Amino acid sequence: MKSLFFTVLFSCFYLKSFNQSLRIFTSAGVLRSDVISDSGDDIYGKGNTPKIGKWINAGINIDFFRYFSLETAIVYQERKALEVFDFLSGDSLQQILGVGGHWVFSEWPTSPQSKGFEEPRYIHFPNFKYLNFEVIPKFKFGRKIEVEAGLGLFYGILLNQNKVTVTKDDLPHGAGFFAPPFNVYGDVKYHKNDFGFVPKIGVHFQIPKSKFDIGLSFKYYHSKMRMNDTFVYSDPFEKDNVFWRVLFAGFELRYKL
Repeated sequence: MKSLFFTVLFSCFYLKSFNQSLRIFTSAGVLRSDVISDSGDDIYGKGNTPKIGKWINAGINIDFFRYFSLETAIVYQERKALEVFDFLSGDSLQQILGVGGHWVFSEWPTSPQSKGFEEPRYIHFPNFKYLNFEVIPKFKFGRKIEVEAGLGLFYGILLNQNKVTVTKDDLPHGAGFFAPPFNVYGDVKYHKNDFGFVPKIGVHFQIPKSKFDIGLSFKYYHSKMRMNDTFVYSDPFEKDNVFWRVLFAGFELRYKL
C-alpha cells in the first residue's frame, strides 16, 4: 500500500513537471448490479433480480489539452449476491464420463433485497467485493461548469473469491436436489479476474475562489469476461456466457494541484 501511495505521488510530480493540469479526486455512491447473457431465453438474466450496492474510488485526472483529459482510478465496490446458480448434474457414471447436464437454481433469495427472502430458511450470501483499475480517455467542455464523457477499460480483481463460492450447504432448502434422481453436484466458483469497457459521463461545478470542484458522475461496467466455468460455455468470450452489467452513480470531489 505504501509503494502504491508513493508511486501515485511520484506520478503527480512527474506529470506536473511537464506543465500538465492535474486533479486528484475521490468519489462514492451506489451501484446497480445484474447479469446478462444471450443464451436462449436468458434464464440467467431473468432469474436474477438487480440489486443495489456501494462503491468508492480515488484517482488522478490529467488535462492534456483544453478538450481532452485522461482519468486513472482505483475503485472498491460491493455487489450483492446473485439469485441464479448453474450446477452440474448427473449420476456417478455420467460424472466420470463427463456427459452430465446442468441444473439451474433460479430466483433463489440470497439477501434482504431478494423477493421472498426469509431467514433462517434462506442464507444471506456475502457480497462480491471487487477492486477495479480504470483508465478512461475523456472529452470535456466548459470551464465553471464542466461536462465530460469518455470510454475506457477496466480490470477487476475479486477480493473474496473463496467466500462467494456457492455449495450445496448454502442451499439448505434445495438439499433434495443434490441426491437421486436429480444428482446435482459440484460448486459454483467465480473467476477472480474481470475486464471490460467502462463508459463515463459527468458534470462538475467549480467552487469559487478555490481549487476544488464538485460534481456528479455516472459509469457503466460492461464486462467481457465470463463469470465462471459452469455458466454455459468454456470459451471465456462466447456471447452466450454470463457477464456482469453494473451501473454506477455518485458524487465526486476534485482538487487541482
